[in-house]
Amino acid sequence: METIHYKTVQDYNDLKGVETVHPLISIINFKSLEPKVIDAKNYKTDVYLIFLKETNCAEIIYGRNTYDYQEGTLVFFEPGQEFGLEYRGVGPVTASGWGLIFDKELLEGSHLKQKIKDFHFFSYAISESLHISNKERSLVIDLFEKFNEELNHPIDKTSRELLLNYLEMLLNYSKRFYERQFNTREHTLINLSEKLNNLLIEYYVDQKHLRFGPPNVSYCAEAFNLSANYFGDLVKQQLGISAQGYIQDFLLDKAKTLFHTEKDSIKEVSYALGFEYPNHFSRFFKEKTGMTPSVWKDLN
Repeated sequence: METIHYKTVQDYNDLKGVETVHPLISIINFKSLEPKVIDAKNYKTDVYLIFLKETNCAEIIYGRNTYDYQEGTLVFFEPGQEFGLEYRGVGPVTASGWGLIFDKELLEGSHLKQKIKDFHFFSYAISESLHISNKERSLVIDLFEKFNEELNHPIDKTSRELLLNYLEMLLNYSKRFYERQFNTREHTLINLSEKLNNLLIEYYVDQKHLRFGPPNVSYCAEAFNLSANYFGDLVKQQLGISAQGYIQDFLLDKAKTLFHTEKDSIKEVSYALGFEYPNHFSRFFKEKTGMTPSVWKDLN
């Protein structure tokens, strides 16, 4: 299958037949373009892409995942990502919605250059896109229209500052909407703490620590069928602790239990948890408790 490579904002605009009014950022209302069939292709991007998809695309497949766009969906891509698109069963389908494309050079010299790393949704899996309500959709479209208005205004000293302000506002709202989604999507309605705790218990029952060492965030995320970043943000939102912190607390409790009930040595506990070397376990234990395992054992 053909691969389309978006190296620059200009590349994207050229492929869509859109005039480039700013070399580092572009906003497109697909409804304003001549209707085109969505082609089945692979895509690679060196620029940031944000799409508000409004097409009823139940038959559109990104990777292995089918979308439901009934209330609108925000999709985020960051430089270096690859994705694909095809349709199954029905077609052709024409695009509808908005697209925001910007180059990382737009962020140079701004505080958003560092802050953008905090917007983890750029690296979420495609199946973890943001499903927004009609009210949220109206707010997003209002921001897109502000982008459009500013890009059609003659460039002056405040143009870049306004564009960056709108961009940061869009990303902050998206972060808020994701926090709402963490609380409302079906997979978050389970007892997350109980399920995660059971997963970690099963990890040791199945003796996976003997092959893979202590459990990590990537393992847990995969077990939940989520990307590591989405899983981490979900745990933080639901449980008030990082996923890594939750796992470490589990390991610490397990170590203390073994010291109490089994009277195991530091070396035995280290291997029972999956640490390759006892000194790695001792370093972990001291970081979590402020004391070495030996001192903790003497005090308890």
